Amino acid sequence: MAYSPDGRYLASAGDGQVVRVWDLDTGQSRTLTGHTGPVRAVEYSPNGRHLASASEDAAVRVWDLDTGQSRRLTGHTGPVRAVV
Repeated sequence: MAYSPDGRYLASAGDGQVVRVWDLDTGQSRTLTGHTGPVRAVEYSPNGRHLASASEDAAVRVWDLDTGQSRRLTGHTGPVRAVV
């Protein structure tokens, strides 16, 4: 799990192949999909506009939190279990 820099959101991994982003004021969540393996870690960018996720699918995704779109970063030959 990771808190956004402003403390308003919490991102979580470990719910299969999705990332969940929770609004801590409302308790509502949104789901970010795109990984093809279990998501193991998440981390916010310093400005809170992007979120990185690491997965067993050997990829890191960088999510634009305004649009929900992601860019897949490849090159790993095995599971990715952490991002900072």
